[in-house]
Amino acid sequence: MPDYLILGFFAVAGLSIFGAGIKELSIYHLFKLAEFTGLYFYVKYNSGVIFNFSHSLLAIFGAAFFQSLLAISQSLLQHGFGLKILGESPSLLPSTPGVAVFIVNGEKFMRAYGTTPHPNILAAFLLAALFSFCWIYLARLNFSKKYEKAGLVAYGIILFAFFLTFSRTMIALWGFAMFLHFLFLFRPAGKQFWKDNKKRILNVIIMTAVAILIFSAFYWPQIESRITISGDDEAVSQRIYYNKIAGAASKDNPLFGIGVGQFVPEFMKDVPGMYFPLYQPVHNIYLLILSETGYIGLGVFLLFGILVIRKFIKKSGLPELHRWSFLIFVFTILTIGLFDHFLWTLQPGRMIFWVMLGLIASQYQISNIKN
Repeated sequence: MPDYLILGFFAVAGLSIFGAGIKELSIYHLFKLAEFTGLYFYVKYNSGVIFNFSHSLLAIFGAAFFQSLLAISQSLLQHGFGLKILGESPSLLPSTPGVAVFIVNGEKFMRAYGTTPHPNILAAFLLAALFSFCWIYLARLNFSKKYEKAGLVAYGIILFAFFLTFSRTMIALWGFAMFLHFLFLFRPAGKQFWKDNKKRILNVIIMTAVAILIFSAFYWPQIESRITISGDDEAVSQRIYYNKIAGAASKDNPLFGIGVGQFVPEFMKDVPGMYFPLYQPVHNIYLLILSETGYIGLGVFLLFGILVIRKFIKKSGLPELHRWSFLIFVFTILTIGLFDHFLWTLQPGRMIFWVMLGLIASQYQISNIKN
């Protein structure tokens, strides 16, 4: 049923093109949707067959370590390194228009980018890497004992770089996810897991505390600036404004929406004369799907997601930490979609989103996968 639903969603997105203002743009976005629907099916039916899940986690962790070293360097020096060939944004300077900055003691402070288009995307990728490390380390998947200390240090460096993105949503979700992992230890299976892995769990806790303390000591003024949130905060006011635009679009086109990929062009047409970089998709992927594919599209997509997660829970029963942890990761990514659009609109975000959906679907699809 989930497979039929995702194909049904693709069909609804195709039908939305008939109401699109710029049909060529909608056709392009439909091809992108086809690309990532295909990625979902590839991951779902080949996880554990063509590629190994634990080795994939190690690849994510290694890539994140590289990203972290670059992100820390960018933050310390407050400029980029011209690595455009690897995807680094050009002209990364606090003074460059459009670069993600915030004010600290009257001066602009640039957030860490790595080689991603935005610090929030880097934060999402590093978040996936932090989960990956915990799965690798606590499940003893890949690290031999001689590499365990190096892995812990690398985890601390990635966590430090994760904080340097100053992505409030990501950091808050990471903290909440860690709290949910802690709750697992009070379950019967969790108590046994604590007995079997007490030293490893304490190692992760200690390294986490060290990273937090070092970050707080060196970046306390920046932390104070970022934790202050008000209704006048640009990030808050813009999100509220975009949500209103999306709501209006869905009311005018309730069934099939304004057309896949049409939110920004319609926004520009309805509200002309704004500063160009402010024309962005609504920072909520569910409202974006609603406005572009209508209530039919959003309903089909949400039902698809619900069935995938329901099947995963029913199949696994969530007795082990790695399954409980993976479910937490899935809900964390889905929650990110409430506050940002990159999971649906930008290539790195789309890869994280659709690979995640494919992996969770694969856990009930392929019967020969072992824990």
